[in-house]
Amino acid sequence: MRRRPVEPDRPIDVHDAVDLMLLLADALELADYAVEPEAIPGYHPGRGARLRAGDAVVAHAGQLGERPLRRVGLDGPAVAVEADVEALRGAPRRDRSFRIPSPFPPSEIDLAFVVSEDVPAGAIVSTLQAALGPVLEDARLFDEFRSEQLGPGQRSLAFTVRLRSPARTLTQRDVAELRQRAIDAVVEQHHATLRA
Repeated sequence: MRRRPVEPDRPIDVHDAVDLMLLLADALELADYAVEPEAIPGYHPGRGARLRAGDAVVAHAGQLGERPLRRVGLDGPAVAVEADVEALRGAPRRDRSFRIPSPFPPSEIDLAFVVSEDVPAGAIVSTLQAALGPVLEDARLFDEFRSEQLGPGQRSLAFTVRLRSPARTLTQRDVAELRQRAIDAVVEQHHATLRA
């Protein structure tokens, strides 16, 4: 599968598969869901994830390993998403109460953190939600980077954070304070370092 016309042509990767799981979770309005790394038989080591909602694992995604690819005669890379329909049916749902959209403009900031390999991106998003509360409109992972310069067992995760107040336009000072609150929470909770 290729990405055109949405973005420049490139092979799909594990992040595309995880994005599909997140789209599924959003479409079904799952409550309190999390994406966690997982070693899945048949998938490439280190490139698998599970979607947990409540106490149940409801889906898996990742990059297929060499053996399954050879078995069906595919050239890699290839990804897959597997969903447990019964588990999805029984998963907790979000409250469907209507929130009036804010008429005020959003502010977006990008934050990149160096964290241990075992810290899931979803855990950082949860920390951002707890730290910023209702002013956080969205937090999305947009980049994962590994390098020897980061140190052994470390990786960089970069997020776009969209802030919007329901009551007023956020000032530069407001955004700076919220940014610092977000950084402090992630550094404290996950032993992270802000990456310049």
